[in-house]
Amino acid sequence: MRVGKVRLRSIVATAGVVALAAACGAGDGDDDAARSAVPKATLSRPSGGDASSTTTIGSTESTGSTSIPLTEPTAPPTVVTTAAAPPGRSGPAFAGDFPDPFVLYVDGVYYAYATQGSYGNVQLVKTANLVDWELLPLGALPEIPSWAAPYSVWAPAVAQLGGAFVLYYSALEESSGLHCVSVAVSSSPEGPFVDPGTEPLVCPRDLGGAIDASPVTDRAGDPWLLWKNDGVASGQPSAIYSQRLSADGLAVAGDPVRLIETDQAWESPHVEAPSMLDAGDRYLLLYSGNWWNRADYGVGFAVCDDVSGPCTKPLDAPILAPRPDAAGPGGAEFFTDAAGSPWVAYHAWLGGVAGYPGRRALWLEPVDVSGEIPVLSG
Repeated sequence: MRVGKVRLRSIVATAGVVALAAACGAGDGDDDAARSAVPKATLSRPSGGDASSTTTIGSTESTGSTSIPLTEPTAPPTVVTTAAAPPGRSGPAFAGDFPDPFVLYVDGVYYAYATQGSYGNVQLVKTANLVDWELLPLGALPEIPSWAAPYSVWAPAVAQLGGAFVLYYSALEESSGLHCVSVAVSSSPEGPFVDPGTEPLVCPRDLGGAIDASPVTDRAGDPWLLWKNDGVASGQPSAIYSQRLSADGLAVAGDPVRLIETDQAWESPHVEAPSMLDAGDRYLLLYSGNWWNRADYGVGFAVCDDVSGPCTKPLDAPILAPRPDAAGPGGAEFFTDAAGSPWVAYHAWLGGVAGYPGRRALWLEPVDVSGEIPVLSG
């Protein structure tokens, strides 16, 4: 759906009060029941906490917290995490529950955004060195639009377009029960991002809705949005699409194009969580397959001639598969470091056991894209 001029003008409004909420995973179909069975997380705060403060996390575990209701927005929660580790497979970069991560580098700082959890509708941490992370305890998106159901925000991704930062995220449309993609904007990568829209940005109702938006810019400098149709619950096949955006990223400017679909055994019943990188002579497409809350969830890849395809899958297996210490890796997103080198951010369940009450921690690995097949060098 197009976002009109009224929406664009109203986006400059300031954000309102904070709405902290519980963690929720991505997926559809049969795992809706699994999501609803996950208890709503309580938040914690250190005694004497201050709502305007930030919390540095990394080398020390936080302790001594007091449970508070979800509705109280006045104090930041503490972070329960393990010691920070250098990027790679020696350990997670951030060991809190941080699903569907997206990393953006801006002016010497890496910002990592994640699915809704104990630290806001869109969780947000930042670092200058990919090791020592600072929590922004109010998150990036303090309020969700009126059409969206609470506790339903996930898979955020941010693009810097012109002088603004544009946030894409998935949420449940309360009136229809469909998952849809929406858009919010801020003058800062830290937010607050504001989405005053009265309808989603992308919600193909004939395909069961849409989730897992990820922005990419083509070689002509035009922004596009990747997304996955959320159709398994309604009997629609699962596929990944690209769709051209307006120059400011706030409206769609073309029809969606199907890039890949679920056609390999390991992927069934989903392909989802797309991310695309311009590798010079081709575009590389990462995607996740299987169920988000199962140990054999993994990350595959395809090679595309252009952002609009066509795309082919060189392998019939994931390039990022489960490990003893990291079950169900997924939600992978390309990002570029300060030197311009490509990396991949993804989540995986700690301890090798998938499903809540576990944690999907943040992992970071450099990736070599010079060969036919991307090689994660963790």
